[in-house]
Amino acid sequence: MATQLIPIKYLAKINPPVSLPESGEIEYLPMEMVKNGTFIHHTGAIETLASSLTSFQNSDIVIAKVTPCFENGNIALLSNLQNGVGLGSSELITLRPNPNVIPKFLLYALQNKNFVNDCANMMRGTGGLKRIPPDFFASYRLPLPPKARQNIVVQWLDKKISQIEKIINTKQQTLAKLSEYRQSLITKAVTKGLNPNVEMKNSGVEWIREIPHSWMVSNANNFFNYGKGLPITKADLTDNGIAVISYGQIHSKENTGTDLSNKLLRYVPENLAKEGCKCSFGDIVFADTSEDLTGLGNAVINNRTDIVYAGYHTIVAKPKNIKYSRYLSYLFQTDMWRFQLRKNAMGVKVFSLTQRLLSHVSLILPPETEINAIVEYLDLRVSYIRQIEQTLNDSILKLYEYRSSLITAVVTGQIQI
Repeated sequence: MATQLIPIKYLAKINPPVSLPESGEIEYLPMEMVKNGTFIHHTGAIETLASSLTSFQNSDIVIAKVTPCFENGNIALLSNLQNGVGLGSSELITLRPNPNVIPKFLLYALQNKNFVNDCANMMRGTGGLKRIPPDFFASYRLPLPPKARQNIVVQWLDKKISQIEKIINTKQQTLAKLSEYRQSLITKAVTKGLNPNVEMKNSGVEWIREIPHSWMVSNANNFFNYGKGLPITKADLTDNGIAVISYGQIHSKENTGTDLSNKLLRYVPENLAKEGCKCSFGDIVFADTSEDLTGLGNAVINNRTDIVYAGYHTIVAKPKNIKYSRYLSYLFQTDMWRFQLRKNAMGVKVFSLTQRLLSHVSLILPPETEINAIVEYLDLRVSYIRQIEQTLNDSILKLYEYRSSLITAVVTGQIQI
């Protein structure tokens, strides 16, 4: 029997029912836990999880239906789930392969570039809420060879993909070491300065024992005024309008904390603008919520001269002395300084950052005569490290592209194995 093109709705049940327990721990998969065919195990008590989440069970496939998660490869074949079942992001689709379909083959078929590109082009919605139309998804035809052939394809791809992912993992480990080095470089410069022989003194604050003798400790309230971002939601996003920086982009991996790049901007209609939410040069914009304590304190400095507004779930720290802004944007990246936020943060699954909390933390500040030297040193060194990181990320991206091309060629029969 030759390979046939079969609509997805005949290859698998779409969002089938799942028998969930009334209580206890089950698998819980936020979108970020699902990536490139696999997932990171994560559990939650079912009593605390929303009923609107997507349900699934062992051997199901979940795939994102919303941009950019779909294009970024948020898909996984599920196995060894806590109690065999789970709930995940409401932006996931669950597929339960039919008996004549090997789940791993369907997983590969759903990663082929033809399918990804066609679905991406058909997405409907505005801004960051574009989704694949359900009817288009269900009717999309994927190649399905006989089951014996499916098995051959799966075994061949498993071997090749494993080799590619081993190289990717090695590069990612190097990236992790570079990140640690970058972080240590920043921490040392903003807590000890550039003179290794400087005389130190007791700081008098909990989060840092000693600081250079000429530095001072001050309450953040003495250096900042605070404001809120626009009261908008994701539904307000458009393809053009006024530029905003919101919490999602502040938490993005693209955010360096010291450069408000175009990649971090989104747009809303001009009629939603409020003068009090406009960011001045040197303002530092914080995300006011985080899904973990690690991200609490994530922020970005506005180093732009064009008009940008603080968006949803943000707090704007407006410096009273702009000379300190860039130095502070580095200080705010350190775990030492963030200790104050983490110690006093409120929340369980989501942690909140408030203006009150920000205004009561302490800052360590070098004399104005030292600030420029510290900032210039960090700008140069950190920029060099980030260039290396970018080169590694580019090579990883090319490996993922090769991975995708290989899957496409084999699944669609362009390469005979």
